[in-house]
Amino acid sequence: MNSTLRFINLFEEVSPEQFKASYWTQHFLFQRSQPDKYNSLLTIEDLDELLTVRLHDQIELVKQGKLLPREEHQDGQNKQKVFELYHSGYTIILSQLNKYWEPLRNLCLSVPDEIDFLRNVYANVYLTPQQSQGLAKHADLQDVLILQVAGSKRWKLFQQSFNHPTSREQFSKNADQIETGKLIFDETLTPGDLLYIPRGMIHEVFTSEQSSAHITLTLETYTNMDLMMDLLQKQVDESAFMRSTVSAGFHADKQAYLHNILQHLTEALPDFLHKNEVIVDESYPNSNANFRGHFLNLEKLHMIDENSTVTKRQNVDARIIQHGATFEIVCGGEKLEIEEAEAEMLFLKHSTTDFRPADLPGDSDLPSKIELIQALVEIGYLDITEA
Repeated sequence: MNSTLRFINLFEEVSPEQFKASYWTQHFLFQRSQPDKYNSLLTIEDLDELLTVRLHDQIELVKQGKLLPREEHQDGQNKQKVFELYHSGYTIILSQLNKYWEPLRNLCLSVPDEIDFLRNVYANVYLTPQQSQGLAKHADLQDVLILQVAGSKRWKLFQQSFNHPTSREQFSKNADQIETGKLIFDETLTPGDLLYIPRGMIHEVFTSEQSSAHITLTLETYTNMDLMMDLLQKQVDESAFMRSTVSAGFHADKQAYLHNILQHLTEALPDFLHKNEVIVDESYPNSNANFRGHFLNLEKLHMIDENSTVTKRQNVDARIIQHGATFEIVCGGEKLEIEEAEAEMLFLKHSTTDFRPADLPGDSDLPSKIELIQALVEIGYLDITEA
């Protein structure tokens, strides 16, 4: 199966740079392409296999915005019931299919190469019968790209009435109660078409004479609020002042009390950022992390010697964080702390090819370098190419 279609290949009328500069989080984008544009990602024949053979327990059913309780179709196990519901107007949703379908997983993995500051990337697939509407008029809390795979579906977009909504506002659940603004887009998507919709833009979707199958590539962004909350949490972890209990002085002068906290944070920030410098930040959404072969690597750990070759694993959630003289490697939820290893860490940051333990710089002896390689393989940061 050809699975080479990447995020950068989705765009034809604009370059990825133009997309980021003029459309990303700002304006919708619509482009038409060849009907077989997405055949390497998913075909209607693939969907038939997924629905009838593979992913029975990954199915959700929705009609006019109402999600059918899973027990009513036995978590998708009752195939005949699912098909009956589909023909009665229910849309079939395969949620986060990228976890189980490699071409979509590879597509999701390619997104962070072009778009910075993402919390997650995933792909849902929607199969809607003719003359039907799965979801009522709504707005999403994430940026989405619609890739039309088969059939056709009419999309209406309305002028955005609220920029950058968050989950706290429950914007997507109450779109019918919000002023939609004027209609700015009304087109029927056919196979090969792409439609980018920024988060918060209200849209309405339905089929007519044809059924429809499309991929929704969902991009959850990392916001300024997320950044500040993460920084604050790390400050709390390291600051006794921030962990201390609110004192009685808060009631006497709330403004002065809060000002004192903000002043403390401002004064501590430069030193905090210096001590917590991230020298490697290769963050990929965990749902798409590629740890293929890791179990086999664990079986070979004891075989690693001076002649073994390893390579830095690509497309995983991996970071090397410096805390003074200590380096913390975080990979796939696992952590490894190493003392006095700046040369080795910088080597790993820039490594793009296979290497042997002796290739690691630094003053450590060969047995120590082999031990470090074993530890990095164990947490999934390195992949064994030859034991």
